[in-house]
Amino acid sequence: GLMRRRRARAPRIVTVLGLVAGAPHCASPIHRRRARAVPFMTAYLLLNRTASARSGLPLAELASSLATCLACRRSLEECTAPAPLARAKTLEDLTYDGEIVVASSAEALDEALARIEAFGDGDGNGSARGRDCGFDMEWKVSFKKGSGEAKTSLVQIAAANDDLSEKLVVLGRIHTAGLTRRFKRWIRDSTRGKTGFNVRGDAKKLIRDFGLETSRVIELSALARERYEGGCPSAPSWSLARLCEHALGKTLPKDKTRMSNWEREELKEEQIKYAAMDAWASLLVYRAP
Repeated sequence: GLMRRRRARAPRIVTVLGLVAGAPHCASPIHRRRARAVPFMTAYLLLNRTASARSGLPLAELASSLATCLACRRSLEECTAPAPLARAKTLEDLTYDGEIVVASSAEALDEALARIEAFGDGDGNGSARGRDCGFDMEWKVSFKKGSGEAKTSLVQIAAANDDLSEKLVVLGRIHTAGLTRRFKRWIRDSTRGKTGFNVRGDAKKLIRDFGLETSRVIELSALARERYEGGCPSAPSWSLARLCEHALGKTLPKDKTRMSNWEREELKEEQIKYAAMDAWASLLVYRAP
């Protein structure tokens, strides 16, 4: 008798679990994971012979009404309601409206560096403050297993006078231009600051790639810890984008351009804008009060 009753109840258990497993999941990925146990809890309640009769609901409706998200304690019906539209962005995007020089040859790189060095040299372009530049680097990312890290392809340098009325960003394609004497001298010049986010890591990469040591490295993450004792208010740690929001009140546009091919014969327009913006943002954050 007992075995016959268990065998008779088995199809009903499978049916109930199927109904509940087919119910909508919570919209939140975290909630969805926590809600995996819900079908079994709900099935247990549904197997109560009096549940459907007392509620007056069909079995399928009762399954949905009993299923709740274990994370937010709302019904799955509420969780799966259309998400509200994202709030309008309150911060404007950071922009750069100055000149960008792409230096692909040794001659072009030296000429561009001469213009960078003119900032802060007392010739009318600015004061000694102009000697500190925004700095960043890019290299080709390989997704092939065992290929190793590619050498630095691009060096970005941003300079400006005190009131930012004159500004320049140089994109030095050192994989084609090579390391000229002027470039090495500028990198090693301890009177000219190179500031950026994780610029210490960039300096170490120049040593790994070319044995070239960088002088006067100004790390923005360390500067942020000194300026903002409470830390980053919106995340566990700082990034260049978060520093732009906090220090400049601007959003730094970011996309997958960083992972693109920086060794292509000619850089795409989006690559040029992306590379210039990172160096320019670093300089503005460094100068921010």
